[in-house]
Amino acid sequence: MKERKSHTPALMRVLVVLVLIFFTTQLVMLAMLWRSQKRGAGEFLLPLPARVSAMVDMVEFLPPEKRTAYLISVNSSSLRASVMPASAFSSEMRGDESVRIQALKEAILRYSAEMNGRRIEAQVEKTARRFNNPVITEQGLRANFPMRLLVELRTGEWLVVETPSLLEVRFRNLPIGLFAGLFGLVISVLALISLWQQFRPLRDMARSARNFAETGKPELVKPGGSRDIRLLVNAFNDLQTRVSSLLNNRRLMMSAMSHDVRTYLTRLRLRIEFLDEKHRVNAERTIEEIQALLSDSLAFAEAEAGAISDEISNLSDIFHRIQSSGQFGKAVHFELPAAGLTVLGQDGRLQRALVNLLSNAIKYGKTADVSVYRNTDNIIVEIADRGPGIPDTEKNMVFEPFYRREDSRNRGLEGAGLGLAISQRLIQQASGSIELLDRDGGGLIVRVRLRPV
Repeated sequence: MKERKSHTPALMRVLVVLVLIFFTTQLVMLAMLWRSQKRGAGEFLLPLPARVSAMVDMVEFLPPEKRTAYLISVNSSSLRASVMPASAFSSEMRGDESVRIQALKEAILRYSAEMNGRRIEAQVEKTARRFNNPVITEQGLRANFPMRLLVELRTGEWLVVETPSLLEVRFRNLPIGLFAGLFGLVISVLALISLWQQFRPLRDMARSARNFAETGKPELVKPGGSRDIRLLVNAFNDLQTRVSSLLNNRRLMMSAMSHDVRTYLTRLRLRIEFLDEKHRVNAERTIEEIQALLSDSLAFAEAEAGAISDEISNLSDIFHRIQSSGQFGKAVHFELPAAGLTVLGQDGRLQRALVNLLSNAIKYGKTADVSVYRNTDNIIVEIADRGPGIPDTEKNMVFEPFYRREDSRNRGLEGAGLGLAISQRLIQQASGSIELLDRDGGGLIVRVRLRPV
């Protein structure tokens, strides 16, 4: 039963915070609007009839190019004046967001009388129908709701004189809409900062995981955020420590085993000297196989635990050393470019990987052809042989450690099945890749892609 009472997940908390921010912002804005509406009459003011009449005369007198400048000069934070085309008047009067009310009837008559019976219309917002009637004072037409006065011009256009809408009502010298927007922006920024801090440990975990995969060295993450995230971080740190300890113990164990086994093999070599020649040859061959298996196993363990290398190597120098060693004699034909090819990767690891691939090619195909070239993105090394090849179904399986094809066993070929596995991991540590392709006319092509520098 206790397990069901788990804490709210971090994502759910984030959603709850965002919803609360939204509703808080909306409530604050509505509260300010309600307060503005409830302050009583006098919050909104239209000019006196005489001033509106003067504005009408000026708009009709001025040419169109100067009319706009005049209207801009008349506008203020509490009053706006504009000219409405005759075509827009009917749609404005039918709009759902504004209605004519009887409360303005007396005021309209006062304005009409001042302007010699011009057609005059008045509009208010729908929400104003429940409020008090407007009052004409010495300053103008006052009301506790936004108003709009429309006067017909001789051109058929309409002069629109209006107070700000409710969204433009000012609160402490700021429009309510702007105030609410700034309030919501501040709250949102604070929420984003909080969320950033909450998820910082997750970003640190991702970076630590990448570094651990490349270097094999644990990088502990500082716990933070919600309880769930702290538990995750602690578990991640514990996992890194355990894996690193296991890798180190494996390396130590392999090194100790290698030393002890080599000691025993040395003793065996001394003892088989007393055997007859036939049995001594077989025993020596067995010891050599054990040594090869031990060496390959240790190399594989080191390759598995190795980190991504940022060293730089000269591929031409590596192949020159392989040629000079005489290890393969005339069984390998090299086709190398004249210029040196610089690639990413540790020199010794790349050489071991390439030697393993060449040994495998000669083991199955007796000879090998090596070609090196460069394309747009990579430096390509191809090792081709005339062996039996590998079926498509097994091309991925041969990179598994200790995997040996059935035909290699039948032909009595030596090996523990670690050569290709070691090569693949060493090449991957150089940020490269390896693939197996069929060769025209029979045989196999091993294609290695390396990153140029």
